[in-house]
Parts: sequence; structure tokens; C-alpha cells
Amino acid sequence: MRYHFLLPGLLTLGAFGLAGCGEETTQPNTAVDQPSAPQLAVTSNTWLDRREMPFDLISQAAAVVPNAAGQSMLYAIGGQKPDRAPEGDVPMGEVRAYNVATDTWTSKRDMPAARYGMSVGVIGGKIYVAGGFANGYRPSASVFVYDPASNAWTRKRDMPEASRGGPTGVIEGKLYVVTFNRILEAVPHFFRYNPTTDSWTKLPSPTNYPLLGGGGGVINKKLYLIGADRQSNQSKVLEYDPITNKWTKKQSWPGPSCLPYSCYLEGPTVVMLSHLYVFGREWRYGGWRDSFGIFIYDPVSNTWARKPGVIPLAYPNVSDFAAARVSLNGEPRVELIGGYRPYNNVQYIP
Repeated sequence: MRYHFLLPGLLTLGAFGLAGCGEETTQPNTAVDQPSAPQLAVTSNTWLDRREMPFDLISQAAAVVPNAAGQSMLYAIGGQKPDRAPEGDVPMGEVRAYNVATDTWTSKRDMPAARYGMSVGVIGGKIYVAGGFANGYRPSASVFVYDPASNAWTRKRDMPEASRGGPTGVIEGKLYVVTFNRILEAVPHFFRYNPTTDSWTKLPSPTNYPLLGGGGGVINKKLYLIGADRQSNQSKVLEYDPITNKWTKKQSWPGPSCLPYSCYLEGPTVVMLSHLYVFGREWRYGGWRDSFGIFIYDPVSNTWARKPGVIPLAYPNVSDFAAARVSLNGEPRVELIGGYRPYNNVQYIP
């Protein structure tokens, strides 16, 4: 096992153990075996090479549901081939489960319909997968639920409109989805799904949120959204409170110092340690300011911070990665997946 310490401009990539392209289940890496607590008790703000996904995919959904032993199981759902593959825009339906504790991948039941670029949330130990691209750049309104306990899929009521993977969050057992369609100029809509009644409710649209893309997460029962405003090219932050049913504008990245230039973030977003982590890159007027980095929003102080360094993945388009918070030996971590083998599964220690 090799560690990546995040230092400005310095990163050394280690090697994964390679698995055959046709493998359905990988065995523990003989060089690592099933890692013990001392092996993985490394310095904070570092990356670990983990067992690669047994396929090259991007734009898949990632969700975590613990197994019966309490181990974090990351489910990589759907996706599409990376852009250098001839069938790059074709949606895929495969599902693979990654056991963080044993460092192994297992094949699961495929989705009923192939998708990529979906919204995803976990309610009651089940994974809700909404929208995504069904064929080329045509978004879908479909909703499917995967039950890891029974390894089975169920179709649920469609969303009120098609969506291409808008930000999603779960609050009090209900799924909140911001819907994006293929028309980027359209203001996104906002819906709440009740799994008990299998019904959708329309909520107030995000205020001043005509974004090119975005991420988000739930902290203290409030939904936070981050995305690039098309008009100002700033990374806006909005907070939704389900009690008041209202949106509130928060501190943009990186604040007034970026004005009057374009300045926004791009990359997957994960909630960890009551903060919003953006694993991506920063665009400033004239080009990408830094290749990759970790940008952290604190909703309590309404401030941003940035950790220097590079995300060790071998695929250049960070917006196509999938990320999810996992736990190992009781400690929070982030699993980041996507792109080409052998660098398509890395783990971050905050």
C-alpha cells in the first residue's frame, strides 16, 4: 500500500493490483490482504490506493449502505464508458459493491434500465436512483430502488420531470432532488419524494440558481447546493431549510477576492465532519487555476477553506467522478471512483 501526502505540487502515484477485465468478484489484494487498523491509521489529508474497480466507467452513481457486519459497502451503479471508448455515450446498467474493510469488489444485480449521471440517495438502507441519461444526452424521469439485502430492484413513481443528475439529499426519510434537464438555460426545479406514499411534491425552486452543474449535501437537516452561476460564473452556495421551505444564499467560493473574474468549482461533493467537501478543480478567468484540490465549506461559520494538493486519479474530467463518504475502523473517509484502471479507486483520509 502506498500513501499520497497532499503537498503543493507534489504527488507520487502508487500501483494497484490489476484484475482481469472479465472478473466479477475480486479477491483481497495479496500485497495488502485485509488491512488492519494500524495499516490504515495514516496521517490526515492523505490518499490511499485501493482495489481498482474491475471496469472503466465514469458518471456512475455511488451510495453507501453498511452490511450486516457494519462494514461500509459502496455501490457503484450504472455509468458510461470513458470518452476514449467507442461506445462512450452509451449508458451502462452494471452494479458493483465495494467492501471498504476487505478491499474487494462484488458483482450485483444489474439495473432494470441502463443509466448514467443519476441522482442518488439512501433511505432506510435502500438506494434510490433518480433520473440520469437513458440514451445519449436524453434525460430520464425514472426512479429505481435497489435493496442490498435482497439484491433486488423495484420501479417507483417517476419524477414530475426528467433530470440529468441534479443535487440530491435525504432529510427525515424523504428524498430531495433538484432537477436539471438538457436545456441549461432553464431554471432547475425542486421536488421532494415520500417513499411511504410513493409520491412527489413540488417545492420552491432554488433562488438565483441557473447553474451549469452542481453538487450538494445535507448538514443538520438542511440541504446545501453548490454550482456555477451562468450569469456571474461564481460558485454559488444555497441553503434550503425544510421547516421554513425557503432558500438562503450563502458565501460563494472564494468570496469577494475573486470578483470581477470568473471563479467556480467543478467536482463531486461529499458531506463529512459537518462540512461540505468539493473534490475538484477551480476555474478562474483564463483557465484552470490549479489542477485539482479539496475545497471545504463550513456552514456554521459560512466560510471556505482549501487544502493543497492533487487528487490521484487517471481521468482528466473531475466532474465525471463519483464520491461517497465511507467509514473504516470507525473513522470517516471518502471513496473516490471513476475513470481508467489502475487509478480508478482512491480513498481520502481527512
